[in-house]
Amino acid sequence: MAVHFLDTDTELQVYLNNEIALIYENRTREDGSLYHSLKEGYQEEVSKELFFGLLELKISEIPRGLYFFYFNHEANLEHICFDTTDNNFSYSYELNMRTWSYPFSIESYLQYASELVQNSYQNVEVFDSNDGTGFSISSKINNTQVFPLKDKYLAHKQLIKKINYEVISALSNKSTKNIEKSITFKKEHYKAGITILQNFGSLLTEKYPSGGISFSIKQEGLKVIMTISSPNGEKKVIEDYLNSYGLVITGKIKPEEFTPDPLIIMDLKRQLIQVKSELEWSNEKSLMLSNTINGQDRQIDNLTNQLEYFQNQLTTVLSSQNTSQNNQHIEIKELIVLLKNETKSSDKLIEQFMSSIQKEDIESTKQTLQKLEKTDSSFREKIDNFILTIVASTGANTPAWVDYLNRII
Repeated sequence: MAVHFLDTDTELQVYLNNEIALIYENRTREDGSLYHSLKEGYQEEVSKELFFGLLELKISEIPRGLYFFYFNHEANLEHICFDTTDNNFSYSYELNMRTWSYPFSIESYLQYASELVQNSYQNVEVFDSNDGTGFSISSKINNTQVFPLKDKYLAHKQLIKKINYEVISALSNKSTKNIEKSITFKKEHYKAGITILQNFGSLLTEKYPSGGISFSIKQEGLKVIMTISSPNGEKKVIEDYLNSYGLVITGKIKPEEFTPDPLIIMDLKRQLIQVKSELEWSNEKSLMLSNTINGQDRQIDNLTNQLEYFQNQLTTVLSSQNTSQNNQHIEIKELIVLLKNETKSSDKLIEQFMSSIQKEDIESTKQTLQKLEKTDSSFREKIDNFILTIVASTGANTPAWVDYLNRII
């Protein structure tokens, strides 16, 4: 890959592998300094091949002037500008609002990002205008004889990427402190179901007598939404508590295995009797209305089926079956499928890449990544987008391998 220039009195021609890629018209500012304006018919969104060809050069090797480039990715747009007249390099990372799918608003993102930048990254600016929303950073290149543009580009990009990751991780962590479960009961199970969820709310009140926890039940027809807002660091504890309660209610463990407190044990036994009584009444009423009472055995069989169905339904709302370990395996499989389906890379190389990630083999991960990027220039971008999606959905429970991969790339 070779980039060279032909500078005439009227225009600057940029060649890639001996073919014209861009033509800039030479213009002069009021102060007499020269700048280049892209000639009509040529696009600023050039191929990465040309762009990285330019980045391999030193500023001193590029004709004096102002150069603009941008790249449109799925989740963001990159704007790059370098001025060889005053040796200034700027990089902007613009968020793509059309693909915004995070569990928080853009307003929350901007507020947190602005505070973070102000406190920790004073050389970075957060911008929000009709033209776009994102981050920008500018810096001088002092030693123009030896400093390749690529180093500056990668340094700026990595810094913005780090900030973006911090913002999304922090806001996702905040949004995932809530536990929300929903279930749609059959009409005959509705009253018993509501009773069970309300009883769990009472248990939480006893577990956290000083407050700091919010419990609510929202009813939409036969659909019930239970929301628990947990204190810092308590989400896992509450999920385990909810899971154990579900095991008691569905008969998988005894109340004595749930708690040593005799009063709570007595109350749980009362709840189990109440639920069974409620289901018996609903079953009898249902059979009566359908005129199908044909004997005691039929009633018992039907009640057994109803109880089993009800318990299976409750399992979906009173358990935390998707443990972080299970989620980790699911997410790894998702990434493998994504890379195999949406990149031009070989399956064998992708499997090797994922294996090095799971082993946290830094050298192997970097080497395999370089090979994969040679087969598909968008490979790294796809991984970046995947990481942000996982972080947004898992918050504080982000798997260790995702954090490792984010540091490496």
